[in-house]
Amino acid sequence: MCTTPPSLLFSAKGLELIACQEAVNHFLEIVDTIGGKSEKARAKELVSRLNVVPGEDCFKDKVRLGGRVRELSRIIFGTGHYHRALTITSNGGFVRSAEHQGVKVAVLYHKPRALTEAKEPTATPL
Repeated sequence: MCTTPPSLLFSAKGLELIACQEAVNHFLEIVDTIGGKSEKARAKELVSRLNVVPGEDCFKDKVRLGGRVRELSRIIFGTGHYHRALTITSNGGFVRSAEHQGVKVAVLYHKPRALTEAKEPTATPL
């Protein structure tokens, strides 16, 4: 089981944005593969504002892999739990699977968004 870190994620300027290294790497890989030029620039700017922390697999003994539960998701949500942070996600599948296994995670949902800039030149107008 994970222990709580010695400090909470507050700074003099307010709340701090954190992300685990594994999530950042995966995000940048996706953006690099299918993102357009502006999307890549915005991703780089976003990552520069993050406090990147090591991943914490807090739920390793509580949430089994399989179905909607992948190791990367378990690490991302475990890192949020470890840091007592609200995890912002569109991954409702992991949250539901974890809850069915008796684990509740603190989340704020957002709608998924596709990277589309690279496809705009060949898109068919509506």
